[in-house]
Amino acid sequence: MTDQAIAKGCLAPLAAISLMCGCAAPPPKQPATPSTATAPVQTEETRRAMRAFIKCQIQHEPELDDKVSDASTSALGLTNRCSSEYEAETESWLGPNDSQHYKQVWREQRNTREAKIEASLDIVLSMRRGMVPNPNF
Repeated sequence: MTDQAIAKGCLAPLAAISLMCGCAAPPPKQPATPSTATAPVQTEETRRAMRAFIKCQIQHEPELDDKVSDASTSALGLTNRCSSEYEAETESWLGPNDSQHYKQVWREQRNTREAKIEASLDIVLSMRRGMVPNPNF
């Protein structure tokens, strides 16, 4: 037999073995998320924290947004300007029964550049489009 014929003869059993190994593999680990019993609940404290953060954003957006920089840069600056309100909102979503690991992961995620930009981007874009929100909503 030629090398090519031997290779073709081995290909089918190798493919079958590969498929069987893939089926026998354990499922991938799921990311750390809260169980349904500890899923974040919007409490009165959470609503107050959100309102305080939005109020801060509305009040400080005109002084931070030069309308020349990209909106993401302005949004990041706005979230950093309202950092105490942002932190209070972050903490308000955590419950007393949440694990320490979950709390740490949540805080780390909220502390990323992307999360901070996302938190204020709507306000920046809305105000650039001419919206004049009332900070005392």
